[in-house]
Amino acid sequence: MSPRFESRYSLDALVSVVADVARAANPARPESVTQSVYDAARAKAGHKDAPTGKQSAARLGMSWPDALAFALDPERRSTEIALGRRLGSEEAPWIDELAVRSALRTVALRLGKKTLRPAEYRAERERMLAAARRSTRHRLELELPTEGQIERVAGDWERALELAGLAPRVRRENERGVSIVDALELALEAHGALATSHELPIFARANRIALEKIRRPWREYLTELRERRDEWGKWTPSSPPAWRVRPDYRVPVPLPPDLPRIGRREWTREECLDALVLLLAERPGERLTLRGYQEASAGRRDLPSLSALQRQGKFSEMVAEARGLQASSG
Repeated sequence: MSPRFESRYSLDALVSVVADVARAANPARPESVTQSVYDAARAKAGHKDAPTGKQSAARLGMSWPDALAFALDPERRSTEIALGRRLGSEEAPWIDELAVRSALRTVALRLGKKTLRPAEYRAERERMLAAARRSTRHRLELELPTEGQIERVAGDWERALELAGLAPRVRRENERGVSIVDALELALEAHGALATSHELPIFARANRIALEKIRRPWREYLTELRERRDEWGKWTPSSPPAWRVRPDYRVPVPLPPDLPRIGRREWTREECLDALVLLLAERPGERLTLRGYQEASAGRRDLPSLSALQRQGKFSEMVAEARGLQASSG
């Protein structure tokens, strides 16, 4: 899971900043401000160093529309305690290691799993809370901390799993992927040519290599490559070949089997529907749009990309089918 954004702003201050910036961005309809418009208006509103809209929503544990609505609600002061419980702040003294253990073991038992990812816990918690809200006899919200509250008590998710007696999550080695310099050398050895910054990602995709992001000037990577190969007495071309003799990097080549590979390239229809059910449970009552799904699935390994999803069917039809599955299982 991506780390929750932390900042020097308290929750109360952050909510006030969101309201200020939204009103400065669109005085007539602040509730309609998009994240990109919000980000651009921060300096204008006197909060140039404030977190972005995406970061603010993540810290509040809400979708962007929900975060806006909460910040702009004139009655929001009365809901501060609820927000504190949701995020695991000092307003939830009832949460201790015993509560963490009980919650995780309960959810794991319901799902029949030996370990839990945060997204799995979050989705099942939402389903349990939804069922509890339909029954006036239950108060499950007092017994099921959020994933953020769990991590605050335990220190991190792995420690929480340990407290609950659950198995640790299986982590992939080298989450960042193959380094740019390593990938350049792989491409050079495979094709006999120096790849450009445009060609290297093509080479990586063709061979399903998980490639780290390009974060430095390209010449720095080339210098590092040459220095490394010089130490081993290997020759490095001074520049890529002419376009007419440039290799076709779209063609897969034999590579070492232990390279970090791109995650799940092919999702079955059933897996896509299961992922949609998971996301819908996280966002009860929210209309799921194409753009909303793209934003939600960015950086998440438990959700297929939009293109992978659409290979299994029309987006609106897949969402409708997932809602049907969610209703039948609820």
